[in-house]
Amino acid sequence: MRKTFAVSGLALSTLFATLSLAPSAADAGGYRVTAPSGLNLRRSPGGPVRTAMPHGSIVCYLDRQGRWRQVEYSTRRRTYIGWAVKRWLSYRRRYC
Repeated sequence: MRKTFAVSGLALSTLFATLSLAPSAADAGGYRVTAPSGLNLRRSPGGPVRTAMPHGSIVCYLDRQGRWRQVEYSTRRRTYIGWAVKRWLSYRRRYC
């Protein structure tokens, strides 16, 4: 026997918003690189360096893992996704 449940659009969207893997309100937005000599963007937390981000670069938050933040960093030629240490990132909600 099949059971069917009626769910309103609002209730369904609330459910998906609750289960979403989107960034938390505390981290949603972006960061500015504050390390004086720039900051390495890594393939994984503590992993090999993918590229270096100059001081003042703007990055968009994607995820977090302890003291690491997964970010998206764009140059004129390419967009990188990788991990950077939170200590050298200054949070700014309006950036992304």
